[in-house]
Amino acid sequence: SKTVLEEKLSHWDLQGKVVELLSARLQSVLQQVQEISSFQNRKVLLKLRHLLNHCYHSFNLTSLLNIPASQSDDAAKLNQNSKQRQIHTLLLLKVLQTIRAFWHKKQKLSRESRSATSNDESYCRLRELNVDLSHETFIQVPKEYLANNCAGPCKLPMSDQNKNYNSHVILLMKMQERGMNLKRNPCCIPVKYSGLFVSRFIENGLELSLYPNMVAEDCGCR
Repeated sequence: SKTVLEEKLSHWDLQGKVVELLSARLQSVLQQVQEISSFQNRKVLLKLRHLLNHCYHSFNLTSLLNIPASQSDDAAKLNQNSKQRQIHTLLLLKVLQTIRAFWHKKQKLSRESRSATSNDESYCRLRELNVDLSHETFIQVPKEYLANNCAGPCKLPMSDQNKNYNSHVILLMKMQERGMNLKRNPCCIPVKYSGLFVSRFIENGLELSLYPNMVAEDCGCR
């Protein structure tokens, strides 16, 4: 959280080119995330503008030019010192970089799904699945994310496009082929996960947490 970071970085004070580089990277990411549909929503833009007012330097965000500043935003500019603004800038940069990375991954997976042939349904593989977080009121960003899921048959002959078979599941599939009762047939499930950064507003600002095992990255039969 912001409070913890301030305690850990009590002697941290960026200067000169380092501050300029941090601000330049945030400006670059801001321009890129404007392509994401959720960042064209007025409520999201207002929250983003509020966060930017806690950051170091002023940032040019085209989508926000027609949204008037609020009194709370003006007050935010006056109530924080340079170090607090640097910490806010770093936090917001990491959040937006994470959102951008997931968006790029979603775009890539969508392209792969569109170009997939009917043969792709014949083996266990990763499929695109979007999860709506808008009902989770404590979460501010992201409101939606690419969680993915696994689907496809686990049977012989095995596809050479999925290497995630172990000796145990191969034996089970051979028994399945012979018509033996396995109680539970091998299933296509996630075998590798990655975490998801989630941000929320707290009394003193923005809190960023890493939630583990939120995104399926690879599939296998078990």
